[in-house]
This record gives sequence, C-alpha cells and structure tokens, in this order.
Amino acid sequence: MSKFWSFILLALIISGCSEADPRASNVVVLGHGGLGFPSALNQYPPNTWESVERAMAEGADGVELDVQLSADSTLILFHDKRLETQVNASGTVAESNSHDLLKLEYLSQDLHSAIHIQSLQDVIDQVSSKYDVLVVSLNIQVPEGRETDEEYRQRFARALVSFTRSQQQIHYFIESERTDYLEAIKAIDPDTDRFLIGAYTAENVAFIKAHGALGLVANYTEVSPEQAQDLKNNGLRLMVYGLKIRKDIVRSADLLPYAVQTDNISLTFSIYGYQN
Repeated sequence: MSKFWSFILLALIISGCSEADPRASNVVVLGHGGLGFPSALNQYPPNTWESVERAMAEGADGVELDVQLSADSTLILFHDKRLETQVNASGTVAESNSHDLLKLEYLSQDLHSAIHIQSLQDVIDQVSSKYDVLVVSLNIQVPEGRETDEEYRQRFARALVSFTRSQQQIHYFIESERTDYLEAIKAIDPDTDRFLIGAYTAENVAFIKAHGALGLVANYTEVSPEQAQDLKNNGLRLMVYGLKIRKDIVRSADLLPYAVQTDNISLTFSIYGYQN
C-alpha cells in the first residue's frame, strides 16, 4: 500500500470512519501491549518490539503501550509499578536511568532469547520503518512512590507531548486513569487526543466532557450497551479492554465500541466480522 493511501486510511480510522470507508462498521483493533500479555500461546513480553511486530503482522491497526518516565526523562515502555515483578532488578523506572533500564532482561522467557526493557523511541523507530499506518495508544503508568509527585507529573507530561508532536506518521492517543495527568497534558497541548480510563460513571462522563477528552477507556464488563450508547449520544468514544478469550470479544461487540485493546487479534477480527 502506498503511503498516500495509508494516510487516507489512517484519517478515516481516526475520524470514526465515514460512509465511504469500506470498514465503516468495524472497530479499530489495537493489540494490548503489542500481541497481548503473556499466555500459553504468547511468550513475548508486552511493551516490546518483539510483541508489537507480531501484532502488526497479524493485521492490527495499532497497539496500546504502557509508558513510564525514567530518572533521566526517557519514555520507557513498562507496565508494573516496580521492576522486580517483570525483570531481574529491583526499584522503579522513575528512580533509574535509561542506560541501566535498557540492559534489564525480562523474566520467564522459555522460548526466546533475551528480551530487554525498551524505550518508546526505539520501538516506534522500528515500527515506523516497517509499517505505514499505525495508531498508538499510550497508557500512562505512574511508578510506586510518584503518585503525588508534581515535578514528576509535569516532566512526564512534557516528555509525552514533545514525543507525540515529533511523530508525523503515527496517530497517538494518550490514556490515563489519572485526571491530574490528563489535565497536565492538556495544559501543554490541548490538541492531544486524550482518553480517561475508568468505569462508566456520571463523574467520569462529566470529567470527559468538561476536559474535552475524546472518550472513555473501560473494561468491557464495566459498561452496558445502554451506557455505551449514552457515550455516543454525548459525542464521546468508547475504547474497551479485557478481551482475552472468545466470550470476552463476543460480549464486547455488543457495545459497538470505537476501538478495542485485545489479547487475541485474529479472533477479534473474526468475531467483529472483517479481516484487516
């Protein structure tokens, strides 16, 4: 596919799909952490190029990635609040320099050679060199001990905005369960596409509307079809996660979401009724 037509397709996906789009009835499919979180069928650590590459090879429109900020203000892909849950080190991303973090190997890789923690820049550089169309949803993860750190929050927000502004080929969403982080990002660049993570509640919907965010990211079990329709009636978008097995994907389809974050890309395409 040429880059011209790739960008046309990306524009249609982001706009919510027009009637002229042959995929108008289809959801935007994002790989959760790449190919999905580890399972018997997937031994690749999430938030790594190895996982992202396989998600894109399966036809995903893009990926959801967990991002944190290192002590030297590098955007690092990592999910957990502490390092020792996933790698051979202790501490947090926030108190470590990127030089040291990028040397750390993920644990429990029975089928693969060593895979290390990776930076957002490194993974995006590799993706951009191989794929023309991509949507990336960046999920802000706040490390242990930084929950109320205003200086860290501001540095994190500046780093995210600077990074996403510099990328022309990729469309970014920024998602967080933390309203203070979304507010900090909006203060720097109100044009960023932001989602609030959380259950469907009157309080969350009110924040999204007042904040000018695109919509809600929620576990599909926390939103009813009626609530999903209410979001649409308010001009808001719904992105759902928690899609691991067939029943999850089938139930999520009842919500008619704008986008899904799935751990089973091929099955999601099959159930939603199209192949990318």
